[in-house]
Amino acid sequence: MQQQQQRKIVAGVFGGPVQTAEEKYISHINDIKTLASAHPGTAGAPPGTDDRQPPDPRPCPSTPLPSSQTVAAAPRMRLSVFNPGNRQSWTFPEFRDNEDTVLICDSNGRSLALHKPPNWRVASYRIARLEDVGHLLRRHSLPDTIKNVVIAVGINNNNNMECAIVNHVTALRDVLAVQTRSIRVLEVPYFTDEPTQQLWIT
Repeated sequence: MQQQQQRKIVAGVFGGPVQTAEEKYISHINDIKTLASAHPGTAGAPPGTDDRQPPDPRPCPSTPLPSSQTVAAAPRMRLSVFNPGNRQSWTFPEFRDNEDTVLICDSNGRSLALHKPPNWRVASYRIARLEDVGHLLRRHSLPDTIKNVVIAVGINNNNNMECAIVNHVTALRDVLAVQTRSIRVLEVPYFTDEPTQQLWIT
């Protein structure tokens, strides 16, 4: 089933608006960057210029020992990765006391962890599918310190038949309905070169 159809189904079951992948990505990264510390960055070389420098013959100075300031400024991934070998053994990771949000995602969690705020824990379940998220929330409990759950899973359901994806999304909705925490489900991304087939849920 095409990924654009999945987005229509997810939006239909959860009753949310349908956004483009670009809008979703920009909104998600902006939300994260508002909480994370901004990095000034460095200006790049103008197009068409050669920024290569000749080798410096002087000996390289020794690396200074880390200070308390540099240690505090060093970014912490706070990423927990679970291998796909045995889904039945998947559980939630351990959380630090100052983490109040968990991002449940598939293998893309490695990239998302680079943009998250410091109070987020990223739980990356390789090849995770929508039904896996439902099983996790049904079988395992989150600590009281976790107030927010963000779910970014669904791309691995691209080979599901229409009835299967509807069942998985509906089952996940039922599990989320009894959660007492704030829940946000990100849209399944799609690509601009995919066939323009549409599926409307009434």
